[in-house]
Amino acid sequence: MYILEFDGSKTVYENAKAAIATRGSLLYQETDIILKEELREPKTYFSILKEISAGKNTLNEISNALGVERTVLTRYLNTLEELELIELLKPVTVKEKSRNTIYSLKDNYFKFWFGFVYPFIKELDSFIFDGFEYNFRQNFNSYVGKQFEIVCSEAVRLANPINSTDVGKWWGAYRDMETNERKTAEIDIVSINEQTKEILFAECKWQDKVNARKILAELKEKAKFVQWNNHERKEHYAIFAKSFQEKIKDPDLELFDLKNLEKIMRQ
Repeated sequence: MYILEFDGSKTVYENAKAAIATRGSLLYQETDIILKEELREPKTYFSILKEISAGKNTLNEISNALGVERTVLTRYLNTLEELELIELLKPVTVKEKSRNTIYSLKDNYFKFWFGFVYPFIKELDSFIFDGFEYNFRQNFNSYVGKQFEIVCSEAVRLANPINSTDVGKWWGAYRDMETNERKTAEIDIVSINEQTKEILFAECKWQDKVNARKILAELKEKAKFVQWNNHERKEHYAIFAKSFQEKIKDPDLELFDLKNLEKIMRQ
């Protein structure tokens, strides 16, 4: 139904403006409609989604922002998970009951609406598009980059080069040996095979002419902080990009440009 609202002859911005950001269009009020149809307390759920979209990703952060007890909040969050509007994420290498978890919007329409439409809803109600357009021009490419990570993660699941038992993201803290500062690192995709002790680290760059050699070096450095079968694991690497400066050769590296990615998806 959503796809039918878009016109293939228009640009992405023109479609976003006409089909989502224009008052009276079907997708302008779809957020409210869905929440009111599915839930008894739509305002509370709306507030939770708004905070998660704004970067309040942990249970404590959401609880403090809304002034709602954690025990009460968990019930609402579980409902949103069941509706697949949000998801609870954890580093793929940690145990199931790890507290190192964050909440993220899962539904793609809700992601876009809260990121690009809601911040300018008062202006858009009066058909003023200046703020919406500026924000779109500034941030849409970054938004697509995050969505690109999801597509690449799905490609890893489909290609399944190490017959993985789990695929996800990884993030964690480490201590800088030179400054003794506590820092954080993040890897876009990590795939693990518990039986063979193989692990795949992947980075996704929504860019043209990516320097694969540089990204590989950075990826190997971050991989050192991943605590998982450190003394016996076999490491593999992958880089996804629109295109590369050079398709470098490395026995444990796979490079995927858009053509390679399309081939995986079609298969």
